[in-house]
Amino acid sequence: MLKKLTFFCLLWFQIFQSQDKYNNAELKIDYQMIISDHQGNNNGDDMRHVYDFTLLCNSLKSIYANSGLQNYYEFIRKSRGNRHIPGLDKSMYPKSKSSVYKNGESVVVTLPVGNQLYTFTEPKLKWETISNEKKEILGNQCLKAKAITDTGKLYYAWYCPTIPIPEGPFRFKGLSGLILEVHNEDKSLIIKATKIEKSKDIIESIAYVNTVNLKEKADFIKKRSEYIDNPNADQFSSPYKAYTLDGKEIKVDKRKSLKINESILLD
Repeated sequence: MLKKLTFFCLLWFQIFQSQDKYNNAELKIDYQMIISDHQGNNNGDDMRHVYDFTLLCNSLKSIYANSGLQNYYEFIRKSRGNRHIPGLDKSMYPKSKSSVYKNGESVVVTLPVGNQLYTFTEPKLKWETISNEKKEILGNQCLKAKAITDTGKLYYAWYCPTIPIPEGPFRFKGLSGLILEVHNEDKSLIIKATKIEKSKDIIESIAYVNTVNLKEKADFIKKRSEYIDNPNADQFSSPYKAYTLDGKEIKVDKRKSLKINESILLD
């Protein structure tokens, strides 16, 4: 009887230990995403936008998001969804609400369009290695690879084979080493690692308050295109009308196209 009890205790210990290994991160990587866009700028100078993200990963799972995003939504849930409460300090508002959660082969992306968050599954990238180029990043020797996405965009990645985890920022995963830098063809979008450290933090998806789950990525691209074409389409229309002094109605065309450089969209 004692032997059986000892066996079951050891079995449960191994199960819990394997679960911890599956859910706990091995590495924590800080990334900085830099977007340069001169569209609409009469001076011709680049307008730079900088975003900070954190990747928690092991060989099977990962979560890529703004470092304070999970805490923000936990606070919102505890406040019953009220986003306008005295306890919500401005510093808690995340600069980006997007995230990427990988579990096995599944890569689930959550991205905003206007005030709505949409969730969909990203297709797997097909990488082609470029063996004749090397680069040192944070003291790690990296090799170069490239991939053309499902939407036809070309991206280059620098990955480190001596860190044999097939991970990277956003959807850029699947190489034989950790990706430390990614950029598009004209380098108007660059994502680069700024810090690597060991971690045992729990890997879990962001517990958003409200998202719309889409069947396919094509549905998201359609939603985004509709918003870019008319960002005011879903806004409340006022029943009140305005008139000039001579009695003519003042009609305001709310339709307003956004000038977006499509090369900086993470497709």
